[in-house]
Amino acid sequence: MALALLLGAGCAHKPGVHTVDRLGVFYAPISDADPKGIEARIRMRRGYDPRTVKGESIEVRETGFLVLSAATSELLLLPYYRMASMRFAYKVGVSRSVAGSSVEVLDIHPMWLDRQRQRVFALFSRYPFGLDDSHLRSLLKVLGQSEIVVVGS
Repeated sequence: MALALLLGAGCAHKPGVHTVDRLGVFYAPISDADPKGIEARIRMRRGYDPRTVKGESIEVRETGFLVLSAATSELLLLPYYRMASMRFAYKVGVSRSVAGSSVEVLDIHPMWLDRQRQRVFALFSRYPFGLDDSHLRSLLKVLGQSEIVVVGS
């Protein structure tokens, strides 16, 4: 009985958000189910343009973050070694430190060496398992770009 009540409470219909088919299965409209990456604000080291990049995290690579810029709508690669700091729209549960920790007890490795934190950040990206070449080409075509813009190059 308690299980039936819990299931019923968790499946309460919210007007305008979900539709129900004749078998009682909930479906979310595409607009509600559209996956989005976490909003990121990444400050670049001095001397590189733009100094702060704000946008959606698209993919996390071994070399840096692939971000869709909110200002220019361009697909940007932000190399770890050019990044000064990171902020996100909500907590991600791991250190946002780009460089290694100054406190040896914490043992935080620089982002470009820390595959574990890269995997955690990837979970908050639009493409948590990465973009294959054909999807990347399609995305660039939609954005009107011939290649990814590498910040600081």
